[in-house]
Amino acid sequence: MSDPKVKKALKDLALPIKSAVTKTALLLADSIRKANNEAAKAEARKELSVTYQEKDIVWEGGVMPLLAATLGQAKDKLMLESLSLCFALAVENCLPNVNALEKTDVEKHLVELSSNSSLIVQTFASLAISHMCKLGSSTSRMKFIAAGAVRNLTNIISSPDSEELLSKQGVNKQIPYQGGQRQEAAIAALDAILVEEEAREHARSVGTIPHVVGMLQDGKSGVNKLEESIGASLEIVKSSSNRLDFCRAGGVEAVLSLVDHPSSLVRRRAAACIKEVARSQELRMNLLSSNAVYGLIALCSVSEDHLTHVEAAGALLELANESSGKAALLQYQAVPVLSTLIKGERLKDADEHVIENVLAALGFMCAYPEQNHVQEVIRLSSTGYTALQDEVGKVEVMDSIVTLCKHRSFRVKNQAAAALASLCLRHTLNSRDAGRAGASQTLFELLLASEEETIQANVLKAMLSLLRAFPPNATVLKRIGAPAQLLSIRRISSFKLIRNLSELVAEHLGCWSSVDEEGNSQIMSHLSLKLAYDEQAASSPDRWSLYLVNLRACKEAFQHIVRTEEDVMRWWKLAWLDLSSFRLTDKGASGGARGNVGHRSDLHGLEKTLKQVQDLHAKFSLLSFCDVLYMAAALALEEMGLSPVPIIYGRLDDEMGDRDEEARPEAPDFEGPEYEKPDGNPGAGNEETEEDKAAEKEEQAEGGDEVEAAPKEKQIKASKAQLTVRLERMSLTDREQVVLVGMYIAMKARSTNPSATISNACLHNFVQGQDRLSDTDRHQQDEIFKGQTSPACSTLMSSKHLQDDVRRLASSNDLFLIEAKALMAKLFALGATFNPQEGIYL
Repeated sequence: MSDPKVKKALKDLALPIKSAVTKTALLLADSIRKANNEAAKAEARKELSVTYQEKDIVWEGGVMPLLAATLGQAKDKLMLESLSLCFALAVENCLPNVNALEKTDVEKHLVELSSNSSLIVQTFASLAISHMCKLGSSTSRMKFIAAGAVRNLTNIISSPDSEELLSKQGVNKQIPYQGGQRQEAAIAALDAILVEEEAREHARSVGTIPHVVGMLQDGKSGVNKLEESIGASLEIVKSSSNRLDFCRAGGVEAVLSLVDHPSSLVRRRAAACIKEVARSQELRMNLLSSNAVYGLIALCSVSEDHLTHVEAAGALLELANESSGKAALLQYQAVPVLSTLIKGERLKDADEHVIENVLAALGFMCAYPEQNHVQEVIRLSSTGYTALQDEVGKVEVMDSIVTLCKHRSFRVKNQAAAALASLCLRHTLNSRDAGRAGASQTLFELLLASEEETIQANVLKAMLSLLRAFPPNATVLKRIGAPAQLLSIRRISSFKLIRNLSELVAEHLGCWSSVDEEGNSQIMSHLSLKLAYDEQAASSPDRWSLYLVNLRACKEAFQHIVRTEEDVMRWWKLAWLDLSSFRLTDKGASGGARGNVGHRSDLHGLEKTLKQVQDLHAKFSLLSFCDVLYMAAALALEEMGLSPVPIIYGRLDDEMGDRDEEARPEAPDFEGPEYEKPDGNPGAGNEETEEDKAAEKEEQAEGGDEVEAAPKEKQIKASKAQLTVRLERMSLTDREQVVLVGMYIAMKARSTNPSATISNACLHNFVQGQDRLSDTDRHQQDEIFKGQTSPACSTLMSSKHLQDDVRRLASSNDLFLIEAKALMAKLFALGATFNPQEGIYL
């Protein structure tokens, strides 16, 4: 130890407290704060923790333990201000000094000082807590938490420095204080201590969250205070239990206002904060309704640093996992911006985490929503999200995605394969471009090289998408011997999904696997002979090729019929009458999209329509009656503006039919409350059923009026409850029920307006009407809505448990149409049996 001031301090700071402590602490502080440069400051700090020995006395840890002990004993205001300043400067960016305090109780002393009456002491005690939490161990942070640091720091940030408070503080010429200084120090300490989960729990219990959000909203905050505030916010929302409170306090809006802040650290932390909030699926709509996608896309621009790109792309990935998020990505042109980050020269220097998040965002935006993008095999959507796939094709990024299938990182390769599976699903141009970029061979090599089951499954799904959408991709796979390897994988893999997928890919390559091991060996031997594929191509077409030819011809014939008819809705009504017979019983599922409508006697005036379907089916007898029926329904919906309707073919007809008229459940009745049975008597057969009992229970659950309702009103409510029960019997969720009723109302409008199309207009009008009227006048809106539709639909849409879905779908027509297509895909396959099992895509 060479500094004489430090040697003298060893004696002056030793207990009991001496009057020289104040002067000594200031001298030590000045040796740091008045040093000429950062290197000199660092050297001055190191001197404070050097062990010193004089005769038989050893000062282990130098001055630091003495400073800590003196902090706990001092009472004088000026002495505490000098000591806290010296201590805060000593532990700033100096790990040896922090380590020298391990055996002391300095954490308790600093927390006590953070509630001192002196604003200067509060400031430097908070700064010391900040420095120690950043450099110290988790054990040290836990001591701060146990001593009540989170509560005291919250008290500081929640109490502004008023003129009155500053005047009471007085003036310390040696240690000047500026208004807001202690709040900046306290928020920095919170940023550092909230890395501990226990601290985040304390923040929730002591009410820290609203005050941190308040600092984000403070327009007068300097850059440093704002950086620490957004940092503390980020730590808070890392705990899923804090996110809802953060949103309720206005945190989402406050964070989004910072995405264009001049500080790159603020922008990066804002993106990370949005990403953490978006991890909670129930909060994504808060972000989407606040235009989070727009701000995040701006943060993905090439001018930002790669750390910001990681967070922004990660946030977009989370939002892409929501149906309405997909619509927002399309609206704000996310695809071109994201693609730029992994294209051309940028791909060489791109960060691995940026690549992974961009690939996942591109892939999952076209996949089934609400997936775990890290752990799960990608689940492909039946709708395909064609508009987003088209955007990917326009930016010519397929070659980069194929190249990334060869990346050194397993996670990148996995996301690249998943992206190919999603982006090429039933998309001819994307599959063609991927094939031209060498996707077939690259995926096959990745399949053989990988031992991870997740990546194998994603690779096989990608290969399947490529083959289904663009059959010429099969040529490369056949040439390199893929069929034999696929059959081998099918035989030896212990993962059922991989066995099934490898069999499907092999079948698309014209290699139909046998049911036993011997058969597989024979096929593989045959393939190893390398017979000319031209010879195989010259053989008779298989059954599925003929089926596809008939499907295309039938579709052309039906398109002509549908476009020349005025009442196209009747094709949908006939299909609805068929599929709405679906029900779940103790013995399993029955009814559904199986063609049972051909055996029904109660066709409600649709006999002519059924005859047309049967006549067309007779011309294309290779097709099932079911496929012809649902092709007609899909074309009718497309004529009404829902295009393209996703539909899978290959249904098997139920030859026996559902002939038990009494056992067959009633189709959901949208009109109600008066409906006619086949004998023509209104209300016939309205004896109390299980559905009537369910209706009564639902009315009780929704808090019905105790006043005796009019018979007509009671009938309407019962009809609404019957409609609800019958829709739930078809395994429809709340959101799907709202979509279906909205579609019905839109289709009904065509009876008076032939140009009307399927949209969310009725839902939008309904919500607007509700918002305009008070609760006492709400019945006026119900009457207006009943005029547009039916009493049963109107009453159903007013149900409390459906209001969130009604408003969400009313807010975006794009979202409504996406959900409508997904619902049709579900209904058209409800209860159906397919051959082949995965169906046939036209």
